Amino acid sequence: LIGDLNTLSPLDRASHDAADLTSGIRSGPYQKALSKKFITKSKASVDYTPMQLLLDGPLTDVGAAAGHSVPTKINADHMHFAQLRLDYALASKGLIEASEAAAACAKDAAKGGALHAAPLRDDRTNSLSDHFPLLVTF
Repeated sequence: LIGDLNTLSPLDRASHDAADLTSGIRSGPYQKALSKKFITKSKASVDYTPMQLLLDGPLTDVGAAAGHSVPTKINADHMHFAQLRLDYALASKGLIEASEAAAACAKDAAKGGALHAAPLRDDRTNSLSDHFPLLVTF
């Protein structure tokens, strides 16, 4: 499952906490829309439920350590108010095992590797869309 899921991941909780994301949403200019999208009904914390359901599915987030996918220089969406990861690549256990087997069989370890996803952040991709594109490698 790959794409812009418009939700936040519990795997990014530490960076959300460090940025005091909940307070930023509650006090920002788009607090009503952002709270509805990203905060629990009690407004006490980030709502990770949608992504947690996928992770419990069970799917594995193969880009968890890759960093933010929004905003870019073309920040056309007020929902992209901070550096957030909204784009994900989630894989099944079978796909991950196939990726690991392929990496183990690769003659040149630099060419082979396990399944991985990361946003492509450079000058060009910073002006192509309001999201950085996600590169998934196998």
